[in-house]
Amino acid sequence: MAEHVIERSNLLNTAKLAIKSLIETSMASGITTVDDSDEQLQQFFVVMEHVLQHGMKQKRNIIGQKRTFFAVAEAMEKYIPGSSETLLSVRNMSAIRTGLGRLRAWLRLVVMQKKLADFARELLDHRDVIEEWYEDFAFMCTDDAAVIAGMLVGLTVLDCNLDIRGEDLDNQSTVINFSRFLKEGNYLTRSGQDASGGGGGGGVNSGMSQTDLSLLLDQKAYLEEMNAKLQNTVDDLQGRLSVAQKCNDKLQAELDQTADRMNTISEKHEQFVHSSSDQHAGMDKKLEAVKKDIDTERQTYESARQGLNEMYSAVQKQLETEIKMREEVEREVEVQRSLKTESETAMQLMERSVHEKQDMISSLRRQLDDVKQANLSMNERLQKGEETLKDKSSRLDMLTISHSRVTADCGRLEGEVANFTQRAEAAEDTLQQLSTRFSDLEAKKAAADADLVIERQWRSSMQTEQQQQRMKLQEASMELEQLRAIKESFVDLQRKYADLQELCSGQEQTLVELGDRLQLSKRETEDFRERSDQLKQSAWADDKQVTSCRQCNSAFSVSRRKHHCRQCGLIYCHACSDNQMVLAASSKPVRVCDHCYTLLLQPAGKS
Repeated sequence: MAEHVIERSNLLNTAKLAIKSLIETSMASGITTVDDSDEQLQQFFVVMEHVLQHGMKQKRNIIGQKRTFFAVAEAMEKYIPGSSETLLSVRNMSAIRTGLGRLRAWLRLVVMQKKLADFARELLDHRDVIEEWYEDFAFMCTDDAAVIAGMLVGLTVLDCNLDIRGEDLDNQSTVINFSRFLKEGNYLTRSGQDASGGGGGGGVNSGMSQTDLSLLLDQKAYLEEMNAKLQNTVDDLQGRLSVAQKCNDKLQAELDQTADRMNTISEKHEQFVHSSSDQHAGMDKKLEAVKKDIDTERQTYESARQGLNEMYSAVQKQLETEIKMREEVEREVEVQRSLKTESETAMQLMERSVHEKQDMISSLRRQLDDVKQANLSMNERLQKGEETLKDKSSRLDMLTISHSRVTADCGRLEGEVANFTQRAEAAEDTLQQLSTRFSDLEAKKAAADADLVIERQWRSSMQTEQQQQRMKLQEASMELEQLRAIKESFVDLQRKYADLQELCSGQEQTLVELGDRLQLSKRETEDFRERSDQLKQSAWADDKQVTSCRQCNSAFSVSRRKHHCRQCGLIYCHACSDNQMVLAASSKPVRVCDHCYTLLLQPAGKS
């Protein structure tokens, strides 16, 4: 227990020293703004970390890390409504991974917001939270915590500008440097002695005058820098305005060009529509004429086909008659065979006339060869015909077979002629009859050949007509393909026309948006000019001449301190200037009054 009492007393004294030294050094120098480079501020954070972490229950969580005061701050979130934003900003810092790092980030944010004293008072009011998270011997469980909470109220006179993201909060040193407090003896008693001990009044006045002069010089430099930055922003906006006007002129010229193009395209479209309608009408007429020609040609082909069928039927009848005649010839040959036996006795008498008959037989053979050649040519010609002439070719083959039989019979007759003596004259008559019949057959074959030639000519003419019809059909199909291509090109032109209309509408919208932006930029320039004029007219108010708040008219006292607005330079109380904002002359948030805060937060274009 004695050890815990010593620890608490040491922490109390160290915390008092850190808070007093931080406040007095800043007030003595006349600069109430501190940043990361201030060593006393860093030592204050280390001491507060020890104070807040003292006597916490050492219960580990699931991950294995020790408990930190940041968990206590999260537990107090439901009792302090304004602390949720600070905790959320700390949780969103991805570079911080440990609980100590989150505690240090939270502590710095609360100090910058000047809410550390309020949080300490709220925590002390909720004893159940303290008993849950702290041991009985902890510093926060004693009355010393109330003393530290009362001293933290004095930190509201300071403005802290800290860069939390640029620091490695997870690995900072937690060692307190006591050498700063031991250089000039006991710091707690020294401040009281300086207040009670006499000093030369002239020295104090000279120190105050030097501090006032330094403050005035700093304020002058600050205002000059702010005016320069505002002038640069005005020049930049004027340049942007000129660029926007040039872009507007270019867009207007392009819009005029597109309008001219649209007019030309619409004229071409109308011409194309007229030409396409004329072409459609002409093509329809041509198609109707082609259809009529095709119908007439079909009719002629059908009529010619009927004539050919009639001719084929006639040829078939002629073949049947020829077959009957061949049968009669065969019957006569049989009769001659029967007479062969009778003519054997007369062979001796016919020897003299054999030579004469042989000449006649050779002539007959020649005639038979000619007939064979004619039959062969007829067969070849008939084989080249259509499928309907196949029957005719087969029948002609039968005729050739019968002729070959006749020739065989004639050969037999050559041997039998020697025996023909008595009936030589009858044989001659029969030969004459056969020759006449063969001449008739040759005439019929010639007529058939003539008919075949006529049929071939008619077929060639029909083929030429079919080729012409095919050419016409091909031309019609080509014209149809051209019409389809014309239709596709017409559809493409309609699409392009729609795309151009969309482009024109989009360009018109962009022009309208550019006009709105130009008006907004003009308003912004006017607002910036008004603000620059207001800033030029503003001046840094003197602390001695001001006795009450500019806004609420509350009198200043020890508890209600004076605060300068870094924007307008006037003096306000803490309640009327409790705003932090980054200005053009500072890279970090500084104190701003409520009027300037609302003025700076106004959107451009509103008065």
